Amino acid sequence: MKILCKSNNLNTISEKLKKFAFSQNEDGIVDLTVGKTYDVFGVKTNKLGKFYLILTDISNTKLPWWMPSELFDEVDTSIPASWGTDTWKGYGKEIVQADPIYFNATLDIEDGTSKGHEAFKIMKENNQ
Repeated sequence: MKILCKSNNLNTISEKLKKFAFSQNEDGIVDLTVGKTYDVFGVKTNKLGKFYLILTDISNTKLPWWMPSELFDEVDTSIPASWGTDTWKGYGKEIVQADPIYFNATLDIEDGTSKGHEAFKIMKENNQ
């Protein structure tokens, strides 16, 4: 799956997401490049909206982070055959599609542990 960044300005997204956990500068700009295509490593939907698990340009270059779909257009909607679906409780009911290894390494990936790096390495290989 691939997405095209149409905005890197959080002021263009819904109010409920503006203060969410996204690295941004004082003007609400996140480290994405408008016009750049990004590989997607997971898709999550919850009561806040839809999010893509991607590598960003500065803050999240080694491990991915969830970014709001409102900043992107979908270029290639094909889901890798290796992905699975899981349902979590968080921000209401969350439906997450990703490589199954992600489901057992979520916190490790978010916290940048060695287990998280190893899990993401496998996710990248399986995402081809």
